[in-house]
Amino acid sequence: MVRPLFMVFCLLFSLAAPAGAQPLPLKVALAQLNPLVGDFIGNAQQIARAYEDAAMLGADLVVTPEFMLPGYPAYDLLDRSADCFTRVEEGLAIIKEATRRVSRLLGYDVPVIVGHVARTPYDGAKDKQNVASVILNGEIVFTQSKVLLPTYDIFDEARYFAPAREQRVWEFKGVKIAIAICEDWWFEDVDAEGRHLYDFNTIQNFKDQGAQLAISLSASPYNRDKQVVRERLHGEAARLLGAPLIWANQWGATDGVLFDGRSFIVDETGFVRGRLKAFAPDAAIVDFTGNVIEVTHVSTVRTEAYAPEANFKPRLPAPLQAVMDRLQTSVSIGNNEDDVVIMAIIMGIREYARKTGHRRAILGLSGGADSAANAAVVALALGPENLLTLGMKTEFTRVGSVTDANVMARNFGFTYEDGSIQEEFEAYVRNNPMPARLQRILDDPASPADEVARIDARRRTQLENAQARIRMTRLFGRANLEGGMILMATSNKNELGNGYFTLHGDYAGGLSPLGDQGKPEVWRYMARINELAGTELIPAAIITKPPSHELSAGVVTTDDIPPYPVLHRLYHGYMVDGRSVEDLTREFGPLFANMPAPQPKWAGPDWVQRAIQLFERNDHKRRQEIQILRTTRKAFGYGRRVPIAKRWEVGRPVVAVSCAGALEP
Repeated sequence: MVRPLFMVFCLLFSLAAPAGAQPLPLKVALAQLNPLVGDFIGNAQQIARAYEDAAMLGADLVVTPEFMLPGYPAYDLLDRSADCFTRVEEGLAIIKEATRRVSRLLGYDVPVIVGHVARTPYDGAKDKQNVASVILNGEIVFTQSKVLLPTYDIFDEARYFAPAREQRVWEFKGVKIAIAICEDWWFEDVDAEGRHLYDFNTIQNFKDQGAQLAISLSASPYNRDKQVVRERLHGEAARLLGAPLIWANQWGATDGVLFDGRSFIVDETGFVRGRLKAFAPDAAIVDFTGNVIEVTHVSTVRTEAYAPEANFKPRLPAPLQAVMDRLQTSVSIGNNEDDVVIMAIIMGIREYARKTGHRRAILGLSGGADSAANAAVVALALGPENLLTLGMKTEFTRVGSVTDANVMARNFGFTYEDGSIQEEFEAYVRNNPMPARLQRILDDPASPADEVARIDARRRTQLENAQARIRMTRLFGRANLEGGMILMATSNKNELGNGYFTLHGDYAGGLSPLGDQGKPEVWRYMARINELAGTELIPAAIITKPPSHELSAGVVTTDDIPPYPVLHRLYHGYMVDGRSVEDLTREFGPLFANMPAPQPKWAGPDWVQRAIQLFERNDHKRRQEIQILRTTRKAFGYGRRVPIAKRWEVGRPVVAVSCAGALEP
């Protein structure tokens, strides 16, 4: 039978293969898909549609991402073994029928490689495996389970899966194909001390079997600068193997875990021959049949989520659409990682909303940097008509903050309701007077000055926390009345590290879009959004004015905590890079060891140790968990699991206080 004419609207680029490259009699389609965890049927239908389209375009083989059935990461849903195995068989049945249908239509077989959960074929403690199966004309003809099970950060695969006991090549059309799953191709990765993470060399094993083509099914989460590492490691794997490699990644998000897609093809020299889109569905056909490797991006392969209502596309006014268009262009070029992070956050908000059945969001807009930056990315993700913001001023709110919030709302087109919580706050003060015992100490001229100062500071903390919690009560109440809204938390990563937030106050809600971003990054992202817009969508004053929580008269943030640029570098070094307190003290200690009077309370020779002590003390606050969109190698949340009651690094017992405040964690 003559194959259908290969005519598509596409971007085609051909790169000469290096000398000695051997043509392979294969055209391999790569489908970059977005599963919804637990939706076995919808995910299977998504695979089946992309497979059928690619087969009709002349593909000999179709590759899809890792663990599409049930979707990655499934975590403890996998503990529901009987139900899980039944549902995966229902999903596989849909794909099997699609392969039979293609075989009938074309008169020849086109296999598809599918990632799914399967029963462990041998006795052991774990009854499941993470596998890649080849389905051809209604039958599974080859299965390879995952060998290397990542168990670090957000990964916990050794908790659920048994590893493969062998690794074999699959032969198709005379080509020996090495099929492996994600981490199996990361053998060349090393830890901070240069040691390999795994003992088993999957690459050498495939080379010994004469593999001529490598395929990786992946569900590789995004973090800043990760694509460079992926391409380097897989390029090295292809070079060591002496064969081209196709890396098929998923895109989308599951809770706070973001997947960027950006699947790619490297040749046997390790050179990248083609890439798929970032944070979007995409497909390509890789032609190995000639002396030139051809990568064709095909727009006619249906790679969107199966349910029509899942493909939520907000309506953006022209200035916001211009931001998104320019952002997408920048991300496709790939030379500005801040733009990639901004796009990741926007995609993560949109994915969280659609996968949890929401369309609208609410947040408190103070006119400060954090709430403004959150409002900006939420408006870009969901559309300004789907964002409601509330102003909740008190006597401590600066006039300029209210003005800035109003201007920003008009520029973006979302609703801003300018209100006040002053009456509720005054009622709280009246109903919660200073206890008589403490008031007597304050009134007694003979009371020690340090004790008086301590009581005054605690009263300030109490009243500042009260304002934050009154605001959050109003936001939750409005969300209840409106219905179908996600309440966005607006803290940044530096404040989460230091404990400079109010538990059940500003740190409350359903999603924290910028909880993995430091304050300097928040400022940069706002300036970048304005640059992309070509106009001042976010008032410049929001970006440039000294930060203040506006909970007490005349207070700026540096009265309470170190300057954000330094605090950001300190906590990033401690949490993400894993540097020791001693090392950090040598670098940062001299900055604020001997400040001129009046010296802020956080400064002094031991300021680094005390800042890290605050970091360690505040796990009990962070554990009241909001989903944080993860864009760094280490975010607060599931990927950082530490005890609350602990003694660590700074040599003193850490006591979890029962009611931590904005200023005294």
